[in-house]
Parts: sequence; structure tokens; C-alpha cells
Amino acid sequence: MTAAADDFARLQRDVADSFVICASGRIEAGSILASGPRRAATTPDRSAGPRLYFAGGAVGNILRLRHDVSEPVAERVQTLAAAALPWSDPDTPPACLNPFVALLSRDAPVEVDGPEIVFRLPNGLDDKSGATLVRSDTAEGERLLARLAREGLPKSLIHAGFLGLGDFWWPWCVAMEGHEIAAMAFTPRLGETGAEIGVFTFPAFRSQGFAAAATAGWSSLPSLAGRALIYSTRLTNRSSRRVAERLGLHPIGARVRINDR
Repeated sequence: MTAAADDFARLQRDVADSFVICASGRIEAGSILASGPRRAATTPDRSAGPRLYFAGGAVGNILRLRHDVSEPVAERVQTLAAAALPWSDPDTPPACLNPFVALLSRDAPVEVDGPEIVFRLPNGLDDKSGATLVRSDTAEGERLLARLAREGLPKSLIHAGFLGLGDFWWPWCVAMEGHEIAAMAFTPRLGETGAEIGVFTFPAFRSQGFAAAATAGWSSLPSLAGRALIYSTRLTNRSSRRVAERLGLHPIGARVRINDR
């Protein structure tokens, strides 16, 4: 298998892990959304899924429509997608994106999520930064959770929008600076064969390598061994793209979702 074909196969695996696909090929439901800092405490829920998912790589594109998109709109969208060139340049949105939006808006108002660049994240990356890492499912992780439960979330997390320990999406890894959490890597999507990372660096610690350290630590979590790992970022998120560059991540394609407004 060529490298391009292998990249495309990983994009296809990501779709299989992200959605429940019904017999017609439509999206029946979205990915498992989980909250909770521990595996045993995690509460799974399923999203409705996007109205349209479109991804591309060097060898082709992937289109998925939700089950409730009307047939006339679905037929027009599928015709446009079939005529589209492979979306090989993630820095340039696909030419069919605006027509997709116009067509789907006939059924109901929509909004665009993305585009995003999708990177292959190897398992077991080495962290060469020397940062102090605390991982879920370890004694250190339990001590951190106990301290936060006892003392409450620090202002840095509250200002960033964290509401409680339920926002530590298992499995997770944090990079520490002293007693403060500098960056967090968590799991917004955990499938049977793959997982996707979410990364947040707190403002006082940005541009210091903490996000890369947390990402490397997350990739080495035992609970993720054997899963295909994905790192994604919006085209416009320069700091997140610098993390990918720092880690030497390989881009495998791009994707965009069109959601209900």
C-alpha cells in the first residue's frame, strides 16, 4: 500500500469510528461523547452527527450525509461531490464547500465547522521536553483529581471554561508547571479502533512547549495502545499547527463538517 493510500485508509477508519452509518450509507448518529476523569466514571452519550461530513486526501474524498437530509438535496450534493477533485491541499477549502452550504440551507439553517487539517499521531511519542506529566489511571493522576476535588478548580481552568472534573475527558494527560496545570490533552472521541486528541494550553504557559509535551504523553497512554490516533486543527489555528510541526506529525488530509445552526 502506498503512503497516500494508507493515509486515506486512516481517514476512512476515522469516519467509521466517528459515526454510526445506516444501511443507506447515511449518518445515523455521531460519535460517542464522553465526560468524566476516570474510565469507570465516564458517562457516554451520542451526538446527532453533522448534516454533512466531507474529508479528502491525495487519492480521493469521503462524503457522508445525515439520514434526515432530504433526497433532492442529497442527490445534488452527491453529484457535486462525485465531480470534485481530491481535496489534496488542506490549506485551501474545497471548491464544493460553498455549494454544499447553499444546498443544505434549503432544508434548514446550517453552520460550517472547519475546515480542519488531520494529522497522523503515532502511538508512544517520546517527550523530550522534560516537562512533568500526570496521566489518568495512575496514582499521580488520582492525587491530582483528589486535590482538585478538595480545593476546587483553579481560576485558570474556570476562566478557560472548565466547569468541573467532568471536563477531564478520559483518558487524559496534563503537563504541569509546579502545582499548576500548564496544558491538558484529553479525548473528545474514543472509538473501538481509534481516538482523537483535544489539547488546551492555559494562557500563561503558551509557546513554551507544554502542549507538545502533553500530546506526546497522551499518545503513550496504555488505554490508547493499538488504536489509530488522530490530531486535528483548524486551518486558522497557527499555534496548534506549530504543535504538530514541533512533534513532526504527518498530515493525512483535511475535513469539514456542516452542522445544524
